Amino acid sequence: MQFCSPNCISVDGELEKKNEFKAPLLANVKNPQAFWNEYFSKRKPAPDVVNDLIFNLHQSGKHEHVIAAINAALINNQSQPWMYDVLALSMEIAGRPQQEIQRVLLSQYGLFRRVSFPF
Repeated sequence: MQFCSPNCISVDGELEKKNEFKAPLLANVKNPQAFWNEYFSKRKPAPDVVNDLIFNLHQSGKHEHVIAAINAALINNQSQPWMYDVLALSMEIAGRPQQEIQRVLLSQYGLFRRVSFPF
């Protein structure tokens, strides 16, 4: 596995431009959580790259990868506002327990409560 600049994604040594990422390249990944934890711990891709990545994984039906990638991004302080909703949706599609899905949605609520507003 090789990582590249924020404008591309590398999986199994093949470099892909941000809009050319293909989820089937992940077929050899046995542990999505470990793969995405390493990915997000070693680099900070631009938000639009992460958005495209997650969209392509979702479109390819790689919901376990979507879940693992979003969790890894959140753990590595690379959250985006849409991630909690997409994580909950992907968890529902993957058949995760309702209690886990509710925890994700409540975490989103807790995140917004901690934000200070200037008014």
